[in-house]
Amino acid sequence: MINGKKAVTLLLTFFSAFAMAENESREMREIKMADDAVFWALVASVSEEGRIACSQNALACSGDRAELGLALLGGRKSPESLKAFASMLKYKLDAGLSEDFMCYALGKGHNMSRELTRIKPDELRSDCEQKLKKAEAASPSLLRGVDVNSICSTDVSIREISGALADGVKHSKRCSPGDF
Repeated sequence: MINGKKAVTLLLTFFSAFAMAENESREMREIKMADDAVFWALVASVSEEGRIACSQNALACSGDRAELGLALLGGRKSPESLKAFASMLKYKLDAGLSEDFMCYALGKGHNMSRELTRIKPDELRSDCEQKLKKAEAASPSLLRGVDVNSICSTDVSIREISGALADGVKHSKRCSPGDF
């Protein structure tokens, strides 16, 4: 069973976005919060402690966090939000999140296409790896046995997905309104 310290560590890490400096804009705080929501939802789904917590308490494993984080970024149109949204490619999104990501990206049109073509896959992969290392340092037992490749996309995958989405935008592809 997860002890109280580990649960508190997970909660404090997840809600660290609320404790940011006051000089950061609301949008930047929300971007960080959305990124953290996706990251920690992925961690909870692959870590042993996350799976145990999930089996004991449904609140510990709600996949809604990742979907809401993606929706928050997907609903914004500012340059910062577009860049942050495109950077979600650094994460290995599961089938449902991947489909949501694709639909949001296609719906954003040419502004998103521009961001997708600017992506540097090696930098995104490195960002994800660094975030995982920081999380491991803060809570080693929570992330014990978590393989970086179960959280972070490969350079090749990032390149392929961003290229396919940019091409989809170029050809005005959209998700069916009934499916999304």
